[in-house]
Amino acid sequence: IVSTFLSLVLTIMDLSLQSNLNLAIFLLYITILSLFHVRKG
Repeated sequence: IVSTFLSLVLTIMDLSLQSNLNLAIFLLYITILSLFHVRKG
């Protein structure tokens, strides 16, 4: 799960560098929500 999270973060950072900031923030938000869901479950 940690490696998947790290790869997602790297992807989000790549999107931000491509000035697709809105999509990057959205993906980061979804990732954090899913992480909290996994921790609860």
